[in-house]
Amino acid sequence: RHIAESKQLNPQDVVRDLTRSLYETNPEQFKENLFKVGQSVARGPEQPFRVSVTDSTGGRGVDYRVTNPQADKHGGLLLIITEVPRVQRDWVQYLGRTGRQDNHGQWSVVLNRGDYAEDEEKHGQRLEASTAVETILRWGNASSEQKISGLRQEYHRGTRINEICEYVWQHDLIQQAKDREVLVQLCNNYSNMSISQINQCAAKITGLNPQQVRTVAEEVGSAPRMVRANTLSQVTKSWAGQPRSVLLVVDRSSSMMSQDATLRGTRRSRFDVCRESIMDIFLHHVDDQDSMGLYTFETDVKEVFPLTEKGTQRAKIEEMIKGMPGPSGLTKFYDAVLTGINQLK
Repeated sequence: RHIAESKQLNPQDVVRDLTRSLYETNPEQFKENLFKVGQSVARGPEQPFRVSVTDSTGGRGVDYRVTNPQADKHGGLLLIITEVPRVQRDWVQYLGRTGRQDNHGQWSVVLNRGDYAEDEEKHGQRLEASTAVETILRWGNASSEQKISGLRQEYHRGTRINEICEYVWQHDLIQQAKDREVLVQLCNNYSNMSISQINQCAAKITGLNPQQVRTVAEEVGSAPRMVRANTLSQVTKSWAGQPRSVLLVVDRSSSMMSQDATLRGTRRSRFDVCRESIMDIFLHHVDDQDSMGLYTFETDVKEVFPLTEKGTQRAKIEEMIKGMPGPSGLTKFYDAVLTGINQLK
């Protein structure tokens, strides 16, 4: 701001706020600031540009349009990043804010070592300027792997059911009601099954040969509480009429603000469409004797409501789904998965 004043520019105009708090309290001002940040402040040979100050909200799903030829000639939009996220996906999103619309882009990282003192002590490694970004991301990966390693069985079962589901939908194999029922029941109960049992049940879907579906999942055996069955009919019979626990883990990071989704022919944000889908699942696919829980993740994992029986709390659950707070922050995906699995144990 002092530099702006020294150049006889209005500092309130030059430095623009693009934080989450502004988006929530004054969305129109946020939109104006987002537009202005890509425009030069004054005409002339120097063509000074504005500076935007943002938080994690500005690092995902925000389209900064800087199309000025002079700006592009000098490298394009410059990101000055003061905090490196612990998740590679978030880092990629940060860098994706510049170099857009076929224009040039550039970035620089300026860190406060004190912010990472605890990490340096924990990992026994001192950050070096030339490798700081890679080191911080590696720390984040190591933390995620450590959490996931404690869920090895759940991980491999989940990996296998995901591989099968992707194959089924890619090849449009669900053509009959009985095939859909097999897949639904398999998705509801795979967490108690061995990989071979998952394959055995999946083979009952018309046109699906699980041996042809490539896998990286390892055999981990069935859970101790699994009642072994030699035939699909025995497995299906054991599932029939049992109350289900339906737990949804929903992305509420800033990228969900993007207005690139469609709902009933109208352009909406990804989050709006997601919320409508959750309500549809609750109203039409969860029975009264079933329990449903809802958790969201952004910079932190948050509980909207725990596993709750639908029949006794229908109205309350509907209100909580409608009242879900909007998107913000980063993407704490693995922590959210861990939270969901722990709730279902």
